[in-house]
Amino acid sequence: MFWKIFEKNIKQILNTQKKLEEHDIIAKTSSQSKSYNDIFVEKYREAEPSFMLDEKKSFLLHYLHHRKIEWEIDKSVQALFDDYKRVISDLRKYGYLMDDNHSFFLEEMNVTDLKTISKSLSLPAFGKKIDLIERIVNNTTPEERAAICPDLYYVLTPSGLKVDEEYTKNKRTQNILLKDNMFKDIQSKMYEQTALTKSNAYSKEVIAPGIGIDWSDTEAMKKHAQLEQQLLREYDFSDLDNSDDYKEILFQILYYDNEIEHNLLASIEKFITTCEEKINCPDLEIFFQNKGFFPSESKKIFVYLDTKRFNIFQQNMRRILKNEKYFPLPKGEFHVSDKTINFWKKLNEDMSEFERLSKLGIEKFPKTFQTFQKHKNKNDEKYQAWVNFKPTEITP
Repeated sequence: MFWKIFEKNIKQILNTQKKLEEHDIIAKTSSQSKSYNDIFVEKYREAEPSFMLDEKKSFLLHYLHHRKIEWEIDKSVQALFDDYKRVISDLRKYGYLMDDNHSFFLEEMNVTDLKTISKSLSLPAFGKKIDLIERIVNNTTPEERAAICPDLYYVLTPSGLKVDEEYTKNKRTQNILLKDNMFKDIQSKMYEQTALTKSNAYSKEVIAPGIGIDWSDTEAMKKHAQLEQQLLREYDFSDLDNSDDYKEILFQILYYDNEIEHNLLASIEKFITTCEEKINCPDLEIFFQNKGFFPSESKKIFVYLDTKRFNIFQQNMRRILKNEKYFPLPKGEFHVSDKTINFWKKLNEDMSEFERLSKLGIEKFPKTFQTFQKHKNKNDEKYQAWVNFKPTEITP
């Protein structure tokens, strides 16, 4: 059928071209006139079956990325389309998906596994991940690769990857905006409005978070917000020598983290940026003094609030399950391990070293702490050169 439409439109285009030339409408010397190819492309596009890549199809591409073909498509995703199989077929037909030639599984492997495969194939086992994959693919057949791993994946073409990248970028932007709006609501103590802000955003999602939640039910969202606040108000901050306003900020941190962030340290840092008052918990100060560690303000608050969460959880489990193995920590103890404290100590030492070395004018010294730490953990030649650098070696 496609080729019949194609042939029919070629005839139409040729007839159009002939008539235009007869009436001298096309001036071959004019740069503003449409060329034969322009007319052909325009007419061909009119003949092409419509395939609008809307938000649902963009979501589907994102959903299929890195997904095995043998895995069943989730019912909620199937329900987005009248015929989801046809949509997947169209995505392949119009150049957003391509067939897997038993090579995409290599993309899912780490460098160590790829080197192991390379050695088993008597191939050189060096280079970056992309080099290892290319070498394996170029020196094996699809059948040989299927023997290594029979899994087939949905594979996005460059056009599909571009759509997925844009979709991911848009979702990230929307999520940042939602967090900012909820943060403003909470700072203004508009706690029920925070829930409505979230429900309004989620109700517009292609696939909304949460199984069976009706985000458009505003009354249910308000009740949830009230219950959430009630539970968080049970947290006992009587061991703090802080103002009521400061304790309210701690409540706001917990509420924000439960509702949207789900990263307690990130929530803390978001709220304490403009807060001049510092946490004042005598028990916490004594605890860290005994550990020989003096954490940042955000880490102090993290340990304090994480301990409160832990104790509430233990109390609830003890009450619900009637099991005495669940019990809160005794006064003066906090929910942080020696391993975590030692990790924080090392992190502080590494950061101090990074800041000191970054001021010496070392050539090609890393701009980010993460890159510096990677080389330090390996204790490689680059790191050794940095720590052995003499200030007198600074070139004018």
